Order: sequence, then structure tokens, then C-alpha cells
Amino acid sequence: MIMLKIVDTLYVGENVSNKVIVNVSEDLLSSQLFVEFDAPSGDKFCSPILCINPHTKEAIYSIPASILNCIGPGKAQGVAIKGDYTEKSEPVSFKVKYSVNAIETLPKDSPDLVRCLINAVNEFRANMEEVKNLALLLDTNISNAVGSGVLV
Repeated sequence: MIMLKIVDTLYVGENVSNKVIVNVSEDLLSSQLFVEFDAPSGDKFCSPILCINPHTKEAIYSIPASILNCIGPGKAQGVAIKGDYTEKSEPVSFKVKYSVNAIETLPKDSPDLVRCLINAVNEFRANMEEVKNLALLLDTNISNAVGSGVLV
């Protein structure tokens, strides 16, 4: 006997974060076990042969993103082959849902046109203040030089 269980909700594009657990009866522990998928895209996939844990009598398969490449319903079925004997689990229906699939880090801030203009105006004002201070200093120095008779 084979029982198949899909762990958690399946999301499109998620790579190996979604799992299928396949439980087998004692008589199938030495069988070749794999999972067949009828993906939401309509494509059919087959997992590699799975390693059955003899203590728990189960195998866990991490579903690759290639199977979860679009949103919609799909089916999975466990298959065990032992010699000439083949046994299949009941098909299990699943639904692949939308996923944001965000990147790990936030991109650097990319200022928009308004922010660039505000930064330019602020920089211009700061430079104008510096020019004004230099002009006052120069004017003071010229006035002092003329007053002391250095410049005639």
C-alpha cells in the first residue's frame, strides 16, 4: 500500500520548499519508489527514485520549481515497482497558488526625478551660501586694505 501526502500549500516558482511525503507498507520497503506529477501546466513529470527510510517507512521528495511553474490544479501519484509488480497510490489533487517570489535583499534606493531636483537645489543653496561667505570675506579684506592705505 502507498499513501501520498503533499505538505503545506504549493506556491508557483518555489524551488524545493514544497514537499511530498510518500508512505509505503512493509512489503514495499525494497521497491523502487517515485512520484508522478500532472503539473498545472499540463506537463507530466516523474521524480527520481526515492530513498525509503526503513524506520519511518516513508520517503520525502522536495518538489522542484519546474513542476510548479504555473498557477492552477495538478495531481500527484506515488508509484512503487518491485520486480514485475507495480502499485500506485490514489492520485492526490493539489493547487499551485500565486507567490510573490521576492528577492532576498532590497535594491538600493533609486531616487526619482523630483528627489534628484530637490537634492540639486539643496546642493546649489549650500554652494551659494559658501560663495556669499567668500564674497563677504573678500569685501572685508578689500575694505581693510583700502583703509590702511595698502590699496590706493
